[in-house]
Amino acid sequence: MMIKKHKTGKLTAVALFLAFLAVSCASGGGSSDGGKSVSPVTITVDTTVRHQFVRGFGGMSNAWSSPLMTEYDVTTMFGENGLGYNILRIMLYPEKEQWEAIIPVAKKAKSYGAIILASPWTPPAEIKSNKSKIGGTLPRSSFAAYAAHLRSFVDYMAANGVKIDAVSFQNEPDISVSYDSCDWSSRDMMDFVINYGREIGDVLIIPGEPYQFNRAFYSPMLNSSEAVVKFDIVGGHIYGGGLSSFRSASEKGKEVWMTEHNFNTESNYDYDSTWPAAMEFAKEIHDCMNADFNAYIWWYLKRFYSMIGDDQYNTDDGEVLNRGYVMSHYAKYATGKYRVDAQKSGYSQVVVTAYEGENEICVVMINMGTSQSDATIILPDQFERASAAETDENGAMKEKSVNMRKGENTAKLRLAPKSIVSVRFEK
Repeated sequence: MMIKKHKTGKLTAVALFLAFLAVSCASGGGSSDGGKSVSPVTITVDTTVRHQFVRGFGGMSNAWSSPLMTEYDVTTMFGENGLGYNILRIMLYPEKEQWEAIIPVAKKAKSYGAIILASPWTPPAEIKSNKSKIGGTLPRSSFAAYAAHLRSFVDYMAANGVKIDAVSFQNEPDISVSYDSCDWSSRDMMDFVINYGREIGDVLIIPGEPYQFNRAFYSPMLNSSEAVVKFDIVGGHIYGGGLSSFRSASEKGKEVWMTEHNFNTESNYDYDSTWPAAMEFAKEIHDCMNADFNAYIWWYLKRFYSMIGDDQYNTDDGEVLNRGYVMSHYAKYATGKYRVDAQKSGYSQVVVTAYEGENEICVVMINMGTSQSDATIILPDQFERASAAETDENGAMKEKSVNMRKGENTAKLRLAPKSIVSVRFEK
């Protein structure tokens, strides 16, 4: 509407009233921001309730015929000013002549302090029951040869400047597929762990990575006094199941790593790099943190449905994608800290996790809803500084203001619809 002014340029009292009335009616008389509804949420951080230590986040180097990652890609994700990832999973090929190809990428990641996890899809074909890289089993008579093969890889990489930090004994031992694979019963894997679990070198051991984080695969090993001391990490994938707390593992002092997941849209691959797809991904990482997982590892890091683009399906080669920024929030704000309780009341579409480090607390919030949300964060202590980053449909991680006075324990900020916001409080 048009408001008349005096020659002095000041609004009349009537005009001021009409302007106020127009704004009030547009917002329904409640809180507003440009006519959009605002839903409040209150988050109370409780550091007296401590959950898992968060080891980190990362993904798989590319293998087989997929686009190879470059050292520039590694710097983008693992470098000092990059996305903050710190776990690189690599394929432990059955053929030794293929080991050399992974050295440049692994060495670059290691230079940034990355944890290197090596996962085999199959033992060498010549020591398997069917003499094939696909399917079959590993006879007990070949256990020693397989242990020597794994140790040889660890030694080879070390000689080429790459310290392997963790070794899995088998990718998805519990499903039959048409590509490199090997079937392992839980009993056979337990026997291999007991006899050869500490023969692979100075590495952390993951007995296997079941397809749906099958607890039955691990139960005999966790309940065996001989086996439980011969491995360090319980690993698994969450394809169609398995995203839940694994208490019996953590009670035995084992870290729980989600070592692979991927979801893409075969009917519309262009969708996978969009912001709505990234929001689904954000919720999955949130759920994995709430399930007490110590690590979250995606499938290929460089792919149109992943962290950086590969020049396919509406992505540019090497560009950081929406999912890449989402995982960066957790990588930068949760890694190396303990997850602590974060109680929430108010807007149901906001989900939150909190993490405590040395002299700092970080809070990661996802607003899944279509309304803005005014968030109030109540901390267990006073903090000197607060900073925040926000990512929404416009991409990137943008600096966001936080309303908190120095030495206070309460902060306020506004969450945009369909966004992820991370806040760091420092003493």
